[in-house]
Amino acid sequence: MATGYDFKTYLSSVDPKNSYDIEPLQGGLVNYTVRAKKTSKSHRGIFRRHKSLILKQAPDFVAAAGPSLPFSKERQKVEAAALQVLDPSGPLGHVGENEMVITPTLIRHDEDNSVIVMKDLEENMGPLITLWDFLKNPQGSRDHVALICGVLGRRTGSFLAKLHRKVVRGIILGTYGAGLSNPLAHTFTRSLVRDAAVDTLQERIATVNAEAAKHLADRVAADFDRENMEFESCFGIGDFHPGSILVAPWMPKHSFPYPLAVMGWEFATSDGRGVNGDLAHFLAPLHLLALSTDVDSLCSVATRTFIDQMTTAYSKVTTRVVSRDPKSPEVRQDLALLRSALIMHGREIINQAVEKDWAREDDFTKEMISLGAWYLERAGDSVSNMVEEENWTLLQSGEDQGKLLSVFTFC
Repeated sequence: MATGYDFKTYLSSVDPKNSYDIEPLQGGLVNYTVRAKKTSKSHRGIFRRHKSLILKQAPDFVAAAGPSLPFSKERQKVEAAALQVLDPSGPLGHVGENEMVITPTLIRHDEDNSVIVMKDLEENMGPLITLWDFLKNPQGSRDHVALICGVLGRRTGSFLAKLHRKVVRGIILGTYGAGLSNPLAHTFTRSLVRDAAVDTLQERIATVNAEAAKHLADRVAADFDRENMEFESCFGIGDFHPGSILVAPWMPKHSFPYPLAVMGWEFATSDGRGVNGDLAHFLAPLHLLALSTDVDSLCSVATRTFIDQMTTAYSKVTTRVVSRDPKSPEVRQDLALLRSALIMHGREIINQAVEKDWAREDDFTKEMISLGAWYLERAGDSVSNMVEEENWTLLQSGEDQGKLLSVFTFC
């Protein structure tokens, strides 16, 4: 597969003492991304310590779409800054180290050519696959699968929760000021996501509930379009999904820590949404995966264990208390976050139900659209509407099955 950027020529200009083979990588939409494997035996040059590199080049448009969809190159400065702040030597390096979560290591940021060069994680960690592929195809005994997925879930949940803490946002603002607010990527993604994930909802909901479709779709649009409430803004990954995590393939025997890396920081922002953004978005496809397979299957064991341990770990770091009769500003704020999280989770359940191939010949897709609509219904038109007795009772009825609501403590 070819890319729209000549990485071989670029490398020969910055590292003329070495030669490389270029392997385009899949998964990235906005940038051109490749693995560069060194073919020369020279121990000289600016990348002399590395046998393999990962390079990203940011064109002034979305790489997967071409020039018809412009996108500022400024986005790469934010990604480079995010990688630096998360580096073991950076101000947030302890967040990943404490949870044994690896983030890409930035080697070089060439602003003139809009290229970033990173360490190839596979050089030290061996082959890696996405968490999605890992959970879909587990191998080993039920105990082995549950053990590994429990550990990975706990580490992921704790890492994400610590990333979302106010103190982390404070460190970033103190280090970069508004430099990590990522306004250009924010503006672009709002437009792109609205087209793909918000404006499509009315038609999708109408396949199961034509009468409520417009009202529920408008509810999603209102939450999407509003400005962040000050108390909810946090350092967010921005586009966090099971493909953002890389892990080692299944092994008959394992050694801890099991390799775990979080990728894709080009949409990171200090003005992100946490429990009602990164987490609610990330859980939606896993929620569907857990429901799409037989409850006794290894895939179900793997996915449900990962979700359970991830949400448990997240809630231990970040406590969210909600009540119908809030006695403090903090509880009122958590109610607002709960309502927004319900909307995000419901939205993405509907979209993922339609867009992914679940290899089912029954009414699974429609059933999952109905499930997504259930979350949107429970959110109500406002917090006061959400906490009305009948709706509050339905919210705690068990429909969620411990997926999203378990990160909130109901009083």
